[in-house]
Amino acid sequence: MNQRQLPVHLNPGLSTECYHNYRLSILLAFPGGESWAHSHFVNLTVRGQGDGYFPMVRFEEHLDIYDGMLEEQTVECGAGWLDAVRQAVDEEAYMLVYVNWRHIPGSRYHGVRDMVHEALVYGYDDERQCLNVIGFDMHGKMYSPFQLDYTLFEAELERVLQHELHQQRWFAYYGFPLVRIRRLLPWRDAFNAQAVFFALDRGSIRSEQASESAYAAGCYVNEYLGGYFLRMHQEGPIGQGEFGLWNILMHKMAQHKRLMLQRIDYMRQQGGTREQELLRIRDFYTKSNACLSKARSMSLQYQRSCDRELMPLISEMFRKMFELEKRAVPMLKEYLVRQRLEAFG
Repeated sequence: MNQRQLPVHLNPGLSTECYHNYRLSILLAFPGGESWAHSHFVNLTVRGQGDGYFPMVRFEEHLDIYDGMLEEQTVECGAGWLDAVRQAVDEEAYMLVYVNWRHIPGSRYHGVRDMVHEALVYGYDDERQCLNVIGFDMHGKMYSPFQLDYTLFEAELERVLQHELHQQRWFAYYGFPLVRIRRLLPWRDAFNAQAVFFALDRGSIRSEQASESAYAAGCYVNEYLGGYFLRMHQEGPIGQGEFGLWNILMHKMAQHKRLMLQRIDYMRQQGGTREQELLRIRDFYTKSNACLSKARSMSLQYQRSCDRELMPLISEMFRKMFELEKRAVPMLKEYLVRQRLEAFG
């Protein structure tokens, strides 16, 4: 064989969480991956960054959630980097490689500035002398497939090893500089309602608003952000240097709302006698999502005008989101409990 491609999912839905997005590109390409994904990524968390810095929002999920689903092995170069990649693909394994996107044609960073970041190799083509790769910010798209020339790949990997190995050493356990990833079988392919229940249970963490290191999880992320924007109305303004992180936060929250709605729709598809309960819960998240859309719009308006009177309005949207999700979460927990007990009559 002179060419081969492994299946990949091109839109996992977590573009702001690179570590997860690449691995979900693998898992969601196979039957059972969807049910596993719907069992995770339930909570957001927020941590204050101190005066002058925008809060940091992340998905709660730990990076070891792929234990039992994916096996990752650091690659030791023997016959050459390209041979190692081709062998992995032939053995139905993917390769995560770090490159400096300054040197990759078609990248947003090409010829502009250094950006050492991962890419996922899922195939090769000897006739065209290129690898099949997925990466961020390629050809004007946030996350897309492209072809990487064999010669450029080997030269770029050698460049990264020579110039970046110690500069980027903190990525060692994220797959840097090159890691082989394969699926583990058998799959844990059933929807794990227990995991969702305990995630919702963990999400009841309310922040201490006055603390620079304030931390909140679950629906209380909305409450914290409502308080933050109200405080910025009094103490602001929010500096232009924080706008990038602000937009990422809003995008990440939109991803979370979308995942929650998809999760509820997935649960409805599983059947059962209480679909109306799920529809009521879905309505809360739909309304919360609408509030977030308004908050995003006003955030962009503020970034253009620096009108501080927009801050209380943004705060109000987050307060509404909090009130809606504060009702939705216990209802969803109750649904999951009753679903478990249903077998007993």
